Amino acid sequence: MPWPRRVQLLQQLAGHRSGRHAPGAALGDFLVTRPQPPGPRLQRAIERLGLSALPLALSLDQPDDGAPPLPGMNEGYRLQIDAARGESTVELRAHSVFGALRGLETLRQLRDLTPSGQPLPALKIDDAPRFPWRGLLLDCARRYLPLDALKRQLDGMAAAKLNVLHWHLTDDQAWRLASTRYPRLQSHANADGCCYTLDEARQLVAYAAERGIRVVPELDVPGHTTALGAAHPELFSAPGPYQPERGFGVFKPCLDPRKPEVYEFLEHIVAEWAAVFPDPCLHIGGDEVEPTHWREALGLDPQVAHAAFNARLAAILAHHGKRLVGWDEVGEGEAAGLAPAELLLQSWRGPDHLQRLARRGHPVLLSAGFYLDQPQASAFHWRRPIVADPAPLPAGRPSQGWQLEIALPVMTLRARLLLWDKEAGACLVFDQQAPLACRVEPSPDGEGELRLALDTWMGETRAVLRRAGAEGGLSGHLRIGNVRYAATGTPLPDEPAAPPPAPAWDAESAARVQGGEAALWAELVGPEQLDLRLWPRLFAVAERFWSPLPDEDGGDEADLYRRLDQISAWSVQALGLHHEAQRLEGLRRLINEASSSQRFELLQRFAALLEPGQYYARQHSKKAAGRYHLDEPLNRLADTLPAENRAMQDLARAPLADPQRWRALLGQIQADQPALLALLEATPGLQALRPLAVHLPALCALGLELLDREALDGYAIDAARHRLDAASTMVDEVVLALAPALEQLLEARLCAA
Repeated sequence: MPWPRRVQLLQQLAGHRSGRHAPGAALGDFLVTRPQPPGPRLQRAIERLGLSALPLALSLDQPDDGAPPLPGMNEGYRLQIDAARGESTVELRAHSVFGALRGLETLRQLRDLTPSGQPLPALKIDDAPRFPWRGLLLDCARRYLPLDALKRQLDGMAAAKLNVLHWHLTDDQAWRLASTRYPRLQSHANADGCCYTLDEARQLVAYAAERGIRVVPELDVPGHTTALGAAHPELFSAPGPYQPERGFGVFKPCLDPRKPEVYEFLEHIVAEWAAVFPDPCLHIGGDEVEPTHWREALGLDPQVAHAAFNARLAAILAHHGKRLVGWDEVGEGEAAGLAPAELLLQSWRGPDHLQRLARRGHPVLLSAGFYLDQPQASAFHWRRPIVADPAPLPAGRPSQGWQLEIALPVMTLRARLLLWDKEAGACLVFDQQAPLACRVEPSPDGEGELRLALDTWMGETRAVLRRAGAEGGLSGHLRIGNVRYAATGTPLPDEPAAPPPAPAWDAESAARVQGGEAALWAELVGPEQLDLRLWPRLFAVAERFWSPLPDEDGGDEADLYRRLDQISAWSVQALGLHHEAQRLEGLRRLINEASSSQRFELLQRFAALLEPGQYYARQHSKKAAGRYHLDEPLNRLADTLPAENRAMQDLARAPLADPQRWRALLGQIQADQPALLALLEATPGLQALRPLAVHLPALCALGLELLDREALDGYAIDAARHRLDAASTMVDEVVLALAPALEQLLEARLCAA
């Protein structure tokens, strides 16, 4: 992973087993100049990746001059492995050092994942990325991440062929990069005292460049600047004093765009950063500017003021040879004197905004759908197409419509549900969103129940809605990721009309999409959770950025997970990633380190039935309880769980495939129950999970009944659903992943009947 653009087994290449090959579509024509030998950077990479013993012939069309990775670098490569008489010979050819680095990573995976004692597979790979910008945002402003941990992620990024580290260094909670000219930034803008020196930043840039990875720093202005206000309140729109924020959210402090000293400060900071970061791009944030101080204290029009601020900052960046990169909001007001092509915009608000910005002429990046601080299934990220026309809506007028209200802990989601008929389909229209086509899934209850499935910006979304009341309303739930939320539907007063379809992409706008970035925001991620939240899901995201779409290369989700499981285990051994170690260490912290191995194994078996609440369920829960801040410890069981439960996923995908596996699992749960309840009661950090554990006996009984009972009558079906409903509530930020697996077992039994 990521899967190459074109892979051919050599036995399929009749007459082409050796010698030069016609260039593939991935690479175009190689230069006709004499191939260049690898330079010192590639020699170091070969040694670092443990490839020195391979019979490797490596050549470049352009010599490596030691320059750092830059936008538009050529990352294509051709890798050919010939096998004869049990021996393998390897030829790697690339335009540039950066393509060769990508090819070496492919070769390392092939070498390491080939069974011991067997020759490397004889094949030919022509490969190049789908998008030139394939990044990862790491938020070191909210929570400091040690330099060694950042370097470890760069090793993983290189293996996944990601090429941009977006380093989020400033926010309301802290300013993380030291300044020679403004020492108050390190002394007053970091409540925890943690700050990267300029030399440490240079080290990280050099470490990344060795791996063909750019480092793009983010200087988040004019909002998200409360920590800066603690050091320099004189730059702000309202008088201080300010302190770095302990909470999370959107806050009022923002720079005063009228003050010359603001631009003098930015001039000097950009100069300092330009001396450290050679990349021609610098991210200015620009998102979520809370307008109160601009409007009330200064009497400014926020949109006009923001556009003028961005124009002046863009001029400062240009003076230092930097291009402005910003979030969606930077494109909302035309910055005076700037052409759209000069602003590279990153969309956190979704494909609709991405397309709108691209149509206006901006080069764009997508991050929505790739937030790894939100637990989600890897397949959800992998399915996000980045550039794809929306699924078509059914023809004609919908026959029915409802106004839905979905109760989240801190807000109410509203959407119109339009139904043509169960064969034609349905769509959901969320506020300020383009219509989303839904699959209408068959229901054993027939006309009395409506089941919908779709992917939204929030994650995998499923609805189960039943007719309620004489007025034709609906009642049920919407499941976002793995968490259920109560939903009600009121019939629309008028005959519904079909919504206007979302516009299709035109070729010019699609060509402006530069790629995407995964994002790991740090509200719920510290050093102890870093790898656990990133890996192995980041490999699935990286594949979406690098590889052709699944419908083009024939991939499927079963194959994705087969490869992802292999890569996950490999990355622990070969790359030293810590996601498995962090899971186990988190479990050990929950119980006494001196506890018996039996207690630890019992906790592991219980954790293997769970998942953390997905999407923003955990954040919403903390916010509703007043615990959404830096002083909230990350010491719950939810903090130790992977984003998805692979074992329960496998059972849910093929619930009738292996009855013996079900019986062994349910029998083990039943045997564990007395000791589990005692463990939860005796462990302060686990006591809140007892309400989940008490559902396990009923769920085990249900599972065995579904396996053993020949026929299910209406009473048994209703009782089964009641048990599953009761066990599907999030408790202490986790859910029972066993419940949806049993739900699929029930549905499989009903369909089989």
